[in-house]
Amino acid sequence: MSENVDQSSGEPTPLTAPSATHKVVLREIQNTAKQCTDMLEAHRRVGQVTGTIAPDAFYSVYQRRNERGRELEDIARAGGVPENWITHVRTKGEQSTIWHDVHKYWPTPEPVDRRALIENVSAEARTLRLALAVSATGKIFDANGQRLWPVGALNDYMGASWKRISGIGALLNLTAPEREQIWPTSPGWAYTAVATVRAWDHRALTDWRDQDLDLSEPPEAYRARLLAELPIAEQHPIVPPYSTLVDLVGAAHRNLEHPTERLADDTPASAVPIDAGNGEAIAEAVAAASLDGEQPPGSGFDDVARQPGEYRPPLLEAPGPEP
Repeated sequence: MSENVDQSSGEPTPLTAPSATHKVVLREIQNTAKQCTDMLEAHRRVGQVTGTIAPDAFYSVYQRRNERGRELEDIARAGGVPENWITHVRTKGEQSTIWHDVHKYWPTPEPVDRRALIENVSAEARTLRLALAVSATGKIFDANGQRLWPVGALNDYMGASWKRISGIGALLNLTAPEREQIWPTSPGWAYTAVATVRAWDHRALTDWRDQDLDLSEPPEAYRARLLAELPIAEQHPIVPPYSTLVDLVGAAHRNLEHPTERLADDTPASAVPIDAGNGEAIAEAVAAASLDGEQPPGSGFDDVARQPGEYRPPLLEAPGPEP
């Protein structure tokens, strides 16, 4: 069954009409289809009068817009939009009908496997957490001392992945448990990821790259850019800002690498020692030790440490430069 989220109860409810975030991508699909139709019609009229054939540049632009429409449809499917709603707005666009905020009619939604869609986002989020840890620990070489990927490729992947998770998560209109499944609100995730990667040998690292890390997906990178253009993720933040994730993983790595040195000078007597198996102890210790004495403005980390159950990520920011 297709489902949305009842914001008053936080529980999934059957879809009867698109959510606000669904409408954003459906509008883009319809208007993109209309643009393609209008281009062809304009060229047809010019050709009837002049007898000329459209230049190659015309077809290049038309092809790019068509490609944009297909990628937007894939984004909509990943975000839980029923297939017949996608077809509905595409058909309207092909009829040269522009989007109106209030559609008088929406077909009865076809079933959507919401659990599978959420698991897809969760799987990418798990890969991103490990990729952040790999970057922080500097494990980028194989047993022969060769780089496991080209310079900058991992950072490009992480930036695109962050955009996809943020955008698709916003389209899914997640409940609180679903948000937690995709990205834990407790800062202990950073320690778990770093500890996992620190324990890997060269074989485990290479296996992870081959099985879970795909650095050669141009369509995925393009979809990430499209998602970044849509005004949904910043209005419905799912994960903290990319720069905050990098900072948290970096702090976790430094504290696990030199726990005594990191806590020796600036930790109050009341602070507990770091224990990778104790999420609350980790939160308190990191909040006390900080990254280098103080947290970056707006990171939200202090809120996590003090009130784990009430944490709400801050507004998303664009991924920063390569760390």
